[in-house]
Amino acid sequence: SDVGMMQLSSITQRQRTSDHVGRGARKRARVRATRTAGVSVTAGAPSVGFRPCIDIHDGRVKQIVGSTLSDAAGGSAPQKLETNFDSNLGGAHYAAMYRESDLPGGHVIMLGANAASKEQALSALRAYPGGLQLGGGVTTANAREYLDAGASHVIVTSYVFRDGMLDATRLDALVKEVGKDRVVLDLSCRKKPDGKYYVVTDRWQKFSTLAVDEQTLTALATSCDEFLVHGVDVEGKKLGIDDELVELMGR
Repeated sequence: SDVGMMQLSSITQRQRTSDHVGRGARKRARVRATRTAGVSVTAGAPSVGFRPCIDIHDGRVKQIVGSTLSDAAGGSAPQKLETNFDSNLGGAHYAAMYRESDLPGGHVIMLGANAASKEQALSALRAYPGGLQLGGGVTTANAREYLDAGASHVIVTSYVFRDGMLDATRLDALVKEVGKDRVVLDLSCRKKPDGKYYVVTDRWQKFSTLAVDEQTLTALATSCDEFLVHGVDVEGKKLGIDDELVELMGR
């Protein structure tokens, strides 16, 4: 498993009671947690918990190392891809396992848009309705489809960044389309030589101009239900937690 990610609530404790989101979401409202071991921020003291993840690439469940998934003319460049595992089991299998283990709030992430990956993602959502968030290629045009398929939230990054800058118009449009309570804003980041962490987009290949700091989190908290923050420099590399980034998030 991977410990390069943390998830932060952008709001104080909230009790959701809708039938669609169900018991899993009520548990998420009490504890915002990481995929494995990291920092969770609630209205009270910080908590530690588990957030499972199903990464899907070319229709298969995989764990990809850091930012080794890259684009090239005509598609991705498989020769550059590094994985820790490539499973023969589908997304629905893992979703059912997380449902049976009562692990809500996990992520289904499509790493590249193709029909096989989308079907795997949808099958996972159907296997654990209300228990998983969906990310990867989310836009205002398709966000509602994934929520209707069973996602509790949609996760968005690249769509709300253009030319390295946050596009507030697109973010506002997404919030208007589905509501801030169904939006997770992915602020996954890497450290630059100036010592600051900056959001990276487009499969973590491109630096944006947006620094991840208290000012950014405060400003964006009104536009999402949660922040998702991967420490890209350690993601998938079995290096543990990016302690400096965790400390930054806890300020």
